[in-house]
Amino acid sequence: MTQLPGTPLTAPTRESLPGDVVLLDGPVAGDPLDLLPRLETVLSRPGPAVVVATSGSTGRPKKTVLTTEALAASGRATERATSGPGQWLLCLPAHYVAGLQVLARSVLAGTRPVVMATEHFTPEAFADAAEGMDHPVRYVSVVPTQLQRILDPADGSPDPRAVAALARFDAVLVGGSALSP
Repeated sequence: MTQLPGTPLTAPTRESLPGDVVLLDGPVAGDPLDLLPRLETVLSRPGPAVVVATSGSTGRPKKTVLTTEALAASGRATERATSGPGQWLLCLPAHYVAGLQVLARSVLAGTRPVVMATEHFTPEAFADAAEGMDHPVRYVSVVPTQLQRILDPADGSPDPRAVAALARFDAVLVGGSALSP
């Protein structure tokens, strides 16, 4: 029987996946940078690389297998759409697709990302983390709420350090939901 586009595939069992596949089924304990060696390994060979829970547009999380080819294609497409390989700031949870992609893009670019020190996003923590970046080409991926907290916070005027830090990025990727006008 032919699989129709958009038809869900049967999820593979853990046993059917290569033993080095990175399984992200909840918040990453400890330092997200500890995932880098494992990602380097799985991104150096073809096939399944990461299993991550994502809701997509349905709101109901499902475990999804991301292949090396898919992660690399996304990373290379981002490089083509921006200023090429660069250093990334991770201010999204690493167990979400967007956070995982920051780590995968870093591996593909051969750079070490900077991780925001706090679990919860604040403009101050964002500015502090951005100060730790040392590559001439810099990127960040945020969701609209984070961008709004920097540019138009509900509790007053923007933090000038955070706004200046944001302006120093070569590209800011915004995803997860629609931007407010």
